[in-house]
Amino acid sequence: GQADDSRFELLFESLWQFHLRRAEATGAGFDSARASKAPKARRELLYSLEALCRFSEGSRPALALPESELARASGRILEYGIKHRQALALDPKDGLLKETKKLMAEWNRTPAPSDERLAADWRLYLDRVHALLGVRLS
Repeated sequence: GQADDSRFELLFESLWQFHLRRAEATGAGFDSARASKAPKARRELLYSLEALCRFSEGSRPALALPESELARASGRILEYGIKHRQALALDPKDGLLKETKKLMAEWNRTPAPSDERLAADWRLYLDRVHALLGVRLS
């Protein structure tokens, strides 16, 4: 249907923007201070997506995180959950989609140098975004 098409289009556009920005940044080089903060910023976005997923009907199992990260992650996910609950209460109809779009835009703005951590985070990011958009890829 039209709603599904628009969600696939949003996903495709977001992925295209991410890879375009990544290619531009790779050619231009990275500010080392900004690049060093990027992995942490991406993790925070994953925690926020995880919190948002818990409000969706088709929520997936929790993020698989190393034990050393679980305690901190749990606190952050709870904190983001409280923030998302407030946003969703203001917009019960389209809030979940709006919050997902905001997080996707933030992911695209986060520097993405070629690093091993991005590969690990990328699958988790896509899994959460697919769940929130209700997109199933076979």
